[in-house]
Amino acid sequence: MSLRTFFNTHPEYRVVAGLLIAVITVELLLRVAEEDLSGNIAHILTIPSIVEDADSKDYQSLVFLGNSLTNRAVHSPIIDDVLNRNNTGTYQSFKIIPDNSALAEWYCIYQNQFKDVEDQPAAIIIGFAWDQISDQGLIKPARLGAFFCKQKDLAPLSVTALGHHIKQLQFFAGYISHVYVNREAIRNRLLEPVIPDYLAISRKINQANNQNAQESVGSEFQYTYELFTDLVTDIRATGSDIILVAMPVIQDYAIDQNLVRVTQDLDVPLIDMRRTGRITNDMYRDPIHLNTDGRQIFSEVIAQRLAGLLQARQPAITDGNAQDLIRK
Repeated sequence: MSLRTFFNTHPEYRVVAGLLIAVITVELLLRVAEEDLSGNIAHILTIPSIVEDADSKDYQSLVFLGNSLTNRAVHSPIIDDVLNRNNTGTYQSFKIIPDNSALAEWYCIYQNQFKDVEDQPAAIIIGFAWDQISDQGLIKPARLGAFFCKQKDLAPLSVTALGHHIKQLQFFAGYISHVYVNREAIRNRLLEPVIPDYLAISRKINQANNQNAQESVGSEFQYTYELFTDLVTDIRATGSDIILVAMPVIQDYAIDQNLVRVTQDLDVPLIDMRRTGRITNDMYRDPIHLNTDGRQIFSEVIAQRLAGLLQARQPAITDGNAQDLIRK
């Protein structure tokens, strides 16, 4: 029986075949034009080229991993100027800052982009706030599968971030279909032209949801840091260092004491930038993101603190006897 005869005698399969062809066509077209959906997706797709630029013998790379908090706060030219003016070495800084990302994304970015490069960064600097370093931080499983992680990452992530089978199914859905994972970006592109201030309203809703999730956690709740511990071990094994930076926002938040203990046990420097004494509330463009003035001050201050920290830690890292350098 020929294929044409089969479809003529079974018209229901023609419908199924037509739908399948349509889905595959949309998927392929989306992947071709994916970077045009949003600036965030365009940035994610450039991560391999950023890693390639950081992999150089001409300078010591400092890689800032974070999200929009880090993106709006860190100005690489200022940091490079301060570090190199203070004769701490020839440094060049880079930013990998996917929106709404947290430890699970940063873990996979390091594992799949940096772990095997020839010239490792001098330091991986992670900017965070609230619970973004913990195993219990909010995650987007489909986006992990689509953009950041590989199937081999499912095992370590399933112990923490992807422990529930529903999240694992979402992970594989994103791994297979970029239409599925980009449904929010597609919706934004469709609704932005017809609903005034749609994106601004969506951002406020997301910020409110994140804040409500943070406030809903009781004081007796215990955050854990297994994935972070694994990340520190892997980064140190390649000869790089890791530094945490608590990012500033208008409303105060506490640094979890379990995280402080973990950083002390692992000898991970924690630079507390929540209150520098120089950044005022009028230097924010919204409740959590710095404006241009705030970014300049933040970059100057963090560069000065990094300069002293990098100088102090270099002999310790080389000798394998790093000292306790928690910075408040």
